[in-house]
Amino acid sequence: MLPSEPLTALRGIGPHRAERLLGLGLECVGDLLLLIPRRIERAPEPATIAVARRDADRQADLQGREFRLSGTLSSLRFHRSGRGRSLLKVRLEDGTGFVDLLMFNQPWRRDEFRVLVEEGEKVELAGRIVSTRSGPALASPRRHTDERPLPEPGTYVPVYPLTEGIGQDLLRGLIQIVLDDAPGDGGITLPAERLPAPLLAEMDLPPLPTAVVELHRPADASAFARATRRVAFERALAFQARLRARRAEASNRQALRFPRTASDEAERVGCLPFRLTAGQERVLGEILEDLARGVPMRRLFQGDVGVGKTVVALVACARVVKDGGQAALMAPTELLAEQHYRGLVAVEPGLGESLGLRPVLLHGSLSSAARRDALARLAKGSANLAIGTHALFSEEVAFRQLGLAVVDEQQRFGVAQRRRLLAKGPGAHQLLMTATPIPRTLALTLYGDLDVSVLEESPPGRGQAQTHIVDTKQRTRVLNEVARRVARGERVFWVCPRIHREDPDPSVAEEGPAAAEATFEWLLAELPSPPGPGVELVHSEIPVEERQARLARFRSGATAILVGTTVLEVGVDVPDATVMVVEGAEHLGLSQLHQLRGRVGRGPAASICILMADGKGLERLRFLEKTTSGFDVAEEDLRQRGMGALAGIHQSGLNLEGFGSGIGLDDDGIDLLLAARRVIASSPELAASYSPAAEQPAG
Repeated sequence: MLPSEPLTALRGIGPHRAERLLGLGLECVGDLLLLIPRRIERAPEPATIAVARRDADRQADLQGREFRLSGTLSSLRFHRSGRGRSLLKVRLEDGTGFVDLLMFNQPWRRDEFRVLVEEGEKVELAGRIVSTRSGPALASPRRHTDERPLPEPGTYVPVYPLTEGIGQDLLRGLIQIVLDDAPGDGGITLPAERLPAPLLAEMDLPPLPTAVVELHRPADASAFARATRRVAFERALAFQARLRARRAEASNRQALRFPRTASDEAERVGCLPFRLTAGQERVLGEILEDLARGVPMRRLFQGDVGVGKTVVALVACARVVKDGGQAALMAPTELLAEQHYRGLVAVEPGLGESLGLRPVLLHGSLSSAARRDALARLAKGSANLAIGTHALFSEEVAFRQLGLAVVDEQQRFGVAQRRRLLAKGPGAHQLLMTATPIPRTLALTLYGDLDVSVLEESPPGRGQAQTHIVDTKQRTRVLNEVARRVARGERVFWVCPRIHREDPDPSVAEEGPAAAEATFEWLLAELPSPPGPGVELVHSEIPVEERQARLARFRSGATAILVGTTVLEVGVDVPDATVMVVEGAEHLGLSQLHQLRGRVGRGPAASICILMADGKGLERLRFLEKTTSGFDVAEEDLRQRGMGALAGIHQSGLNLEGFGSGIGLDDDGIDLLLAARRVIASSPELAASYSPAAEQPAG
């Protein structure tokens, strides 16, 4: 089996699973060998149920620790609720006590465990201890079988990044199957080492074939650390080689030219209902210079929340349409796309027309008639600006002459997705925008094929949100503060990290963060009845027409509190909103929380952001009380969570062409990135060897 063979060559991997594995950047068999685990754990020693319950009760830090238990099964119960959610609860007994096994949203295991209960055979399981109202329980246990044995006690077990529909057992099994076939007759050959021995010695790195084995079957923590570093360096080298190739390719391509003239520029800027800041004028000038050149613009436009990036992009779009071109503005959510469209056609009457922009809106929730009309107008050219979501790069969307593609919150899109949009306009320019600032050195390393513009100053008249970190136990106190502010006429965002309760059994106390639906019901019950403040619920599962109506009521002040998920992170601009409450804040990164608090402080009124968190998460968030600078937050988020989370590539191999996770943004991780950039820049032969066509297996 060759490393380049598709994953469907492996037993048990069909097209559906292969598509889901793409979410981890896994396209071929060889990719499995270079998948970097998040960490390693020691497989637990067998324990009695009494010991497991005692240890979990006595030591709070054992909550979530894995235990290995054996016994017989009894009293199976299965609960099913709406939206496909379910809970399977089975009791395990061993003579020293009992513990409940909890399997969330795994209805297919019901028959498996029903047979085991009926036969009364002894079973051995491993799982993590969680707290419920009836005491400790074992969540999502794995059962020891001949086909899928549990790891030997005391051995080191990799814990891999996951994606929807792909569990640890599946990934571990696939990788071990591939390793078992390497090397050997007909088996996969381990990746070749392409780096010279002196460089490996200088960087204290093991050879790549050795590192691959130690990555997935580590002898100890030290061997795993060295293997992780070597494989991470391999990823960084391949990534930098792709950037180098893209730079060379872009420099040889021709682009549409939109010459810059002072009179046209002054006319377009004069149409705005406000003056641009000096920073906006500087960045706009950089973009207009690029549009005037005969090579495609590839520019990353970084700016903190609320600094006015969108208006700069719209003026650039206006320049393109002035000469007969068309532009596209792609956003990651329907909410954000709707806000951009509304800003041109509703909030500022005549703004789009005065800029020469005739926009259409395209996203998945449009009616068939509205979609057909928008597609026809784009194809004919009567519409010169398409605003939308992923729907923009569907095959049905055709432009008469696409001259500029603007991608908002670009870290949420994969490189392949952005290319599909650009392919609709040969010679089109590309402007990538992000409100998740990345330190300039890192941006040049991650996006070495792009020019980088940075906008830091905010428009005048904007306030700042004062941030407070509070314990989740003070939820009622937060509610009282919110009620007091609402009584003064203020408006409030209340954000939860998820929509629904995972556990359909209300008797089970969930460990995860609050759900938006449950919080909405709690607020309705706790706040004064009408004529008290209105409360609205907004999330991605609500039909678009109803969602827009609820947002409109909140914008107008008819509703005082808007409850939602992190979909509110971008796309909701309500200058009169002054309070942001985030529950379960410990489950979110600092940059995402900074985005959320950017929803308030957009008007002149004093604003407040309250972040509720549990336990250890409180201290991690204290940094947000000290600064309002997105770049400072990005630096700290980089240090705490690593590059994958910051750059939007964690568990998302489609972004940045599969660069993937595995390199943290501590000093060592940045050194690896910079070293990879130096090596590729200084060795054209080595850079060429990392092109897909040149990749060869060892020996």
